[in-house]
Amino acid sequence: MNQLHIAFDKTHVTVETDVPEAVDFVKRTFVHMLSDCAPQPIATIRFSADSHGYSLSAPESAEIKDEWLEHMTGLLKDEVRHQFIRARSDLLWLHSGAVERNGGARLICGPSGAGKSTLTTMLCERGWRLLSDDVVPIRMDADSALPFAHAPSRRLRPLRFLTQIELNGVKREEMNFDRKSIRHSAAPIRDIVFPVFADAEESLSLMSSAEATMELLRSSMNFAAHRANAVARAARLASSVPAYRLVYQSARSAVDLIEQLG
Repeated sequence: MNQLHIAFDKTHVTVETDVPEAVDFVKRTFVHMLSDCAPQPIATIRFSADSHGYSLSAPESAEIKDEWLEHMTGLLKDEVRHQFIRARSDLLWLHSGAVERNGGARLICGPSGAGKSTLTTMLCERGWRLLSDDVVPIRMDADSALPFAHAPSRRLRPLRFLTQIELNGVKREEMNFDRKSIRHSAAPIRDIVFPVFADAEESLSLMSSAEATMELLRSSMNFAAHRANAVARAARLASSVPAYRLVYQSARSAVDLIEQLG
């Protein structure tokens, strides 16, 4: 049985598995978060195989069984994230990407299909450093983002607009960034961009703090853990850093617009 230890901000989740493909998936996906040991993991996730398929079990989660390996490894990635969110409820977790340059973090925040991973990874290709492409933990006592740098991937977006169901079936490409391209410590938040992929004229416009607060709360992954404190935290963040609405059709031109912010 292999034990793989995934580290985040001095806490660890351990994955136990005897499935070679799962070992390879964890090493590839969490390459920048792997640790040699975990003296006291916050959770142990077990991934196993038998003649009927694969099973996944974790604390406070129902056991899942399925015959499709790709589906199960995707759930394994989600479960690792869920265990950290559950254990680190002191943080506000946002459905967001984040990059850093010159000491400041830029959040790319929004729902699935908005293009967070695409825009985040393209910014990294232009010299920014990756904090995360999908989920960003925010300190509740400061306007700073912590790194959650699992290996990013982005959709091979077709040249047409798709429904959410269609988007789920679009293939993704894995992005390989070296250690120098990863930010490994917290960074103060410089600004926030809320992208909207739409068949409309491309624009980047400043949002009011009230609009930004509502969008941040919609992106919160653990609002129930904070409630009033989450509202206050989002409002403070929205009033202290600029937030922008980005409407775009082309990822390349969208990144050009974002880069104009400095």
